Amino acid sequence: MANPSVQEERMLRTGTNPAGWFEIPTRDIERARTFYERTFGIQLTSHTMGEYEMLMFPDERGKPGAGGCLSKGPTSVPCDKGTLLYLNVTSIESVLERAMRNGGKVVQEKTSIGEHGFFAILEDPDGNHLGVHMMP
Repeated sequence: MANPSVQEERMLRTGTNPAGWFEIPTRDIERARTFYERTFGIQLTSHTMGEYEMLMFPDERGKPGAGGCLSKGPTSVPCDKGTLLYLNVTSIESVLERAMRNGGKVVQEKTSIGEHGFFAILEDPDGNHLGVHMMP
């Protein structure tokens, strides 16, 4: 454990949220495309980087929030444990219904977190757990 009396140089950027990028691993890039595009009503953009096939989420440069992609490659291993990513949505109910219709599962139903809004957790067809969040 670090000594609290020693002031370390701040390594996270200031003036922004700490997350800068995310990747959601997949074994089947086209199945993942169908699930995420239909569940969230978005269009993903294809990109290849070496051995990795990626589908980029819509990204508005200069706006708050992190960009990210679906990723298929040698180290892309879907998992339902570990870090949990939350996507901001306009309707949790609609997202959960679409997720189930497109091969996903509801892990935790819509839950109130008071003044911080609502969240739910779903599972994509690869078995990744993904949170969704909305404000009232």
